[in-house]
Amino acid sequence: MRPVLTIHDLLGAGAATDAAIRAPGRSTLTYAGLRSLADRTVAALNRIGIGRNDRVAIVLPNGPEMAAAFVAIACGATTAPLNPAYRDEEFAFYLDDLKAKALVVLKGTDTPARAVAERLGIPVLDLVPGEAAGDTAHCALGPVPLAEPAGGPVDLLIRPEDLRLDGEGAPALVVWREFYGHDQRAGLRLADGTVLVARLDARQSVTPGLPARVSLRAPARAFPAG
Repeated sequence: MRPVLTIHDLLGAGAATDAAIRAPGRSTLTYAGLRSLADRTVAALNRIGIGRNDRVAIVLPNGPEMAAAFVAIACGATTAPLNPAYRDEEFAFYLDDLKAKALVVLKGTDTPARAVAERLGIPVLDLVPGEAAGDTAHCALGPVPLAEPAGGPVDLLIRPEDLRLDGEGAPALVVWREFYGHDQRAGLRLADGTVLVARLDARQSVTPGLPARVSLRAPARAFPAG
């Protein structure tokens, strides 16, 4: 029997069809599904410069999404789950103390962690609820391409750098804008009230209070939501 040295080794010990994550009223995530999710997540993190010994803070409510994100990210980086009930100053202390390379939050969740991370220059990775079918998922952005096929309820990992303004995307309203180094960030409110944060070229014209259209420039990564 091979020694279990890593979380990835631990996942490999489970039979493919056995349940890895269960929750009342939710579909089961098998070990095969969790291993696949972990491999895709590690690859996605590596592409944005996050790897072994880097710390990723997670602020998610308790549930299967939190469990799946924790295990998948831990296969390629150091995970640091933080209490969603923390106040602004508590998030500021822990995010700074951790020297976090990224923060994972659930889109639409009212948490001061987002503002604190942006203040500290920590990239925010949003999980946006959606429904997947094959290579496409439907969410507040409309149909979006997936990096890997999926099915059923999912949470989509969307980075601010992956959003773009164009003439064919989902309708949105620019609610705020600020300059960020050589770029700019904008808050975009979609039709369902979801506010996405986009990182854009500083030369792009963005005016708070005016309509815009937003889409993804790269396929999204999907976490099973149930």
